[in-house]
Amino acid sequence: MVDPWISIGVGAAHNGADAWTIASAIGTIGAVFVALGLGFVQHARDRAKSRQTQFAVANALFYDLRSARALLHGLQSLLNGEIFNGLRLESEAEYAEWCARLERVPMPSFERFSTLLHQLDDIAAPVIHAYGLAIRVSAICRAQRETRRSDRDCIEFVRAVGGTFQVYIDGFERAMAALQPYVTAGASAAAASRQHG
Repeated sequence: MVDPWISIGVGAAHNGADAWTIASAIGTIGAVFVALGLGFVQHARDRAKSRQTQFAVANALFYDLRSARALLHGLQSLLNGEIFNGLRLESEAEYAEWCARLERVPMPSFERFSTLLHQLDDIAAPVIHAYGLAIRVSAICRAQRETRRSDRDCIEFVRAVGGTFQVYIDGFERAMAALQPYVTAGASAAAASRQHG
């Protein structure tokens, strides 16, 4: 019995049109493989770029949240009578200064990267929630500044608001915990690229 592939090849050799058809088919199949390969390469590049963006955004947001948490944690310590960075809350002016600090809870990276949060996938929600908490603290303190009669009003206000700080700190820590894998992975990827580059 004759192998069908051999007979196709022999027949194609005798008929020029069939040879072009076979060459065209092989070329088409080759083009499909090249197109698929280019698609996979582009997908890998896009994925790598997306991961780099995730790492950069997560890193910036993580350190914003850490600064905001430190601010609230510091004031919470002072309200508990502890010394924080060599300071103790004693005068009306010091309370007024803390009111002013709370008006601008530091979150500059969130404002800069807010349009990229969707790239953080399922961890965007706790980050957005934490930013909402920072905005809430700032808005409450701004409203207090507009209605206070003297620095003396700041003492009662800071003490009242300070009692709720643990809720804010917890929200910041949840967002930081969600961001931590991205920050760690980004640091590992950066270290690996420095070793290879």
